[in-house]
Amino acid sequence: MAFKAYTKKYDKIIDAPITKCYVGEPTQDLNQDLRINEFRGLWDTGATCSLISSRTATLLGLTPVSKTTIGHANGQSVVNMYNISIVLPNDVLLPFIEVAEGAFSNFDLLIGMDIITKGDLSISNKDEKTTFSFRIPSHKETDFVAEYQEIEAKNIC
Repeated sequence: MAFKAYTKKYDKIIDAPITKCYVGEPTQDLNQDLRINEFRGLWDTGATCSLISSRTATLLGLTPVSKTTIGHANGQSVVNMYNISIVLPNDVLLPFIEVAEGAFSNFDLLIGMDIITKGDLSISNKDEKTTFSFRIPSHKETDFVAEYQEIEAKNIC
């Protein structure tokens, strides 16, 4: 997979990074023309799997492939599962992703750790401004403790 990155800068601190994403039917053939639609995707490190809204499933004409039980803030629910293709904002195509159906209104797709762990995610809040960045595949290890220790070692000398 080719290395691709995406960064979005906000002029304030945000509590929920939402980016444009594109969703369509799943494909195994990367040469076929994909019919995809633009949706709003919330990146959520607290979600183990990705979800789409009922509205998104209806708009895309998706047929459930199975059902599963998911846990959420209000308990548990049995929900539909769908297979979809996702194009992330860095133009990376994930051609065959299994997602659950979720109930939310301010966005259409919840991007969970099943997708986030395919790359590196960084959220910085320097100078009261959030910078959200994602790259895929993972490029190098990020270690804030090692960085701090390196800075401290330079300051001692």
